[in-house]
Amino acid sequence: MTYWIAGGVIASSILLIAVLLTMGQFAALTDALADCLEYLGVALPTGIATAGIAWLIRRPDRDAPNPDTSPP
Repeated sequence: MTYWIAGGVIASSILLIAVLLTMGQFAALTDALADCLEYLGVALPTGIATAGIAWLIRRPDRDAPNPDTSPP
């Protein structure tokens, strides 16, 4: 999950930089990069926390033994 969030932030950062370069807004480029790093700083801990919660929820089911089967 973390990779999805980080990938989305990186993709949006690349798109934002491409748009700024196309428009000739070179002065805004440093602000855009700073914003992208701020978003990544929020996205990574959020993704890690979400993945950790999903792992904690899934983990007991994975270690549980198979239920006994009985004939119908």
